[in-house]
Amino acid sequence: MHVTPVPRTRTRTRTRHPRRQTLRVLIATGIARLD
Repeated sequence: MHVTPVPRTRTRTRTRHPRRQTLRVLIATGIARLD
């Protein structure tokens, strides 16, 4: 019973990760433009 709630929380974190990755890409491009 304790193992079932864990996979559900991991799936939610994976959906929020792509949004943070896009922000990192935008920052990386911004730094590249400054160079």
